[in-house]
Amino acid sequence: MIAVTPVAYGVAAVITYYNALTRIMSPVAATVPLILLAHTAAALPLASRVLGEALARFPREITEHMLSIGLRGSKYLRHLLGSAAPSVAVAAGLAAAASLGEFGATLSVSVPRTWSLTILVYHIYAGGRFLAEASLAALILEALSLAAITISIIAARKMGY
Repeated sequence: MIAVTPVAYGVAAVITYYNALTRIMSPVAATVPLILLAHTAAALPLASRVLGEALARFPREITEHMLSIGLRGSKYLRHLLGSAAPSVAVAAGLAAAASLGEFGATLSVSVPRTWSLTILVYHIYAGGRFLAEASLAALILEALSLAAITISIIAARKMGY
């Protein structure tokens, strides 16, 4: 697996698509799909690897049984994805964590209207103003991160992981 930082994807997206997007929408609106593209491209390999491993460990007997009782097409896919739901949740969590952990892509392709809270805290710290407010926002973000980690550990234990 080759991991490329979201910053590289963000810069590549800006170089490739920004001028074309600004012809059909405003510069502020053009940054939103570029941010989504950069974070999706960075998180997709991680999520697909987790899902690939989960589907590879899926018992072949269950797959053969589903096919033998006539599950085809969307019904087969629905049952297969239902069985892989815990792995899908893990993959989604991993992709979200990878995306949220990297704010460089958002920083490189965003304008103030599309800043996330992390980027806003970064800019407040860089500006040297409102340090108490920025510190409080950073503390809140850290508390939310710790809460998310704790909830995921508890959920993983309940699911038997």
